[in-house]
Amino acid sequence: YFGCPVVTELATLGNEGTAVSCCRAMIVSCLACKEGITKDEYCAKFPSYFGCPVVTELATLGNEGTAVSCCRAMIVSCLACKEGITKDEYCAKFPSFFGCPVVTEPARVIDSHL
Repeated sequence: YFGCPVVTELATLGNEGTAVSCCRAMIVSCLACKEGITKDEYCAKFPSYFGCPVVTELATLGNEGTAVSCCRAMIVSCLACKEGITKDEYCAKFPSFFGCPVVTEPARVIDSHL
């Protein structure tokens, strides 16, 4: 847990066979150390692991046909990018999607004098 002392264990680094001390936390640097590889190699092996850089893919933006790099997370900005539209346009298309502003109807005034 955050704030607790880091407990270490011995592992071997790559094919060199030299003993190194690796932390036991479930974070990229510790897991890579345990496997005897670099953080970049670990993220290449497990790209969706928390702490690895967000993998991007190419999409086209609107009708312009310009290639842009879009993230793959399931959030409004990434999904809008993949569709080649703005976040506002995405939220208009999918108003109940998490991350879109909640649209409320204005309160109706009831005339009691009728």
